[in-house]
Amino acid sequence: MHSLPQKIDFTFRVIVLILTVTVGMMFLFVGARAAMAANLKSTAVIYGDVFTVGDLFGGLSKDMSGKVLGPAPQPGHDIVLNARTLMRIAVALDLPWRPASTADQVTLRRAATVIDTGEIKNLLDEQLRAEGLDGRFAISFSNTIAPQMILPHDEIATVEIGMMNYDSQHGKFQATLMAPSKDKPLAELAVAGKIERIIPVPVLKKTLSTGTIINAYDIDWVDIRESEIQNGLILDADALAGMTPRRMLVAGKPIRDNELERPQLVSRGDTVTITYGDKIMTLTAQGKAMQNGAKGDMIRVINLASNRTVDAFVEDEFMVKVQP
Repeated sequence: MHSLPQKIDFTFRVIVLILTVTVGMMFLFVGARAAMAANLKSTAVIYGDVFTVGDLFGGLSKDMSGKVLGPAPQPGHDIVLNARTLMRIAVALDLPWRPASTADQVTLRRAATVIDTGEIKNLLDEQLRAEGLDGRFAISFSNTIAPQMILPHDEIATVEIGMMNYDSQHGKFQATLMAPSKDKPLAELAVAGKIERIIPVPVLKKTLSTGTIINAYDIDWVDIRESEIQNGLILDADALAGMTPRRMLVAGKPIRDNELERPQLVSRGDTVTITYGDKIMTLTAQGKAMQNGAKGDMIRVINLASNRTVDAFVEDEFMVKVQP
């Protein structure tokens, strides 16, 4: 009577046990795969001549990480592996990684010693001065791309001049550079360009409007290349002081002489002081200006005491002088 229910109960227990073991093994397998999962690196700096699996992925065994995949880029250069290439590598090596999106990529950058444009200019500057060029000057290169030299990462950043020709008449030069030295020319670079003198030019410290008289404390200096000097450009601060802008002048911008005028010190109808005399005796009288005048201008003035009209030079604000 009880044999059938007992068989059913035993069968049920076996099924539960099998399911428990199966599910447990599934969790173990998934856990093992998760523990093995590779993680993608975004950038890797390569110091040798080849790159390996470990340069692309982390979380791998030492043996897998050390597998060589190909030649490294040249010193100072990059190569980018996109998602499709990375997936092919992962599939070929049975790596537990697949791209999350097409944006996945790795940049492989070869370590290098870089001699930049500034260092090259400093070397050329020293050589030009050794050849007799003095004063302040700027070096510009014929090529629009700024020159630099790239060496293996374990080399020192030094460079020497193998050959240099300087045409002082036209301000041009040609040179051959060798790095790290002439005795060990791992890299050579031919450069050419021109030398330009640097000229200090007076400018305004702040923007000034028409009618404002420029004083010495309003003046600053900027450096410009000799080729930028145009006709009429003011190079002497004394030519600015005491003048006034014809129109608004912007701070820091070189100024032409036609942008300035002498400030008007006397206006028509102003009451002015007239000075007469010489080194021995000086007389003064009140007068009325018949014309506008800046400093040094000759204008017509009426002497209010005698009602006579005289010619006088404007000396200062409301001040004129009649020459003896």
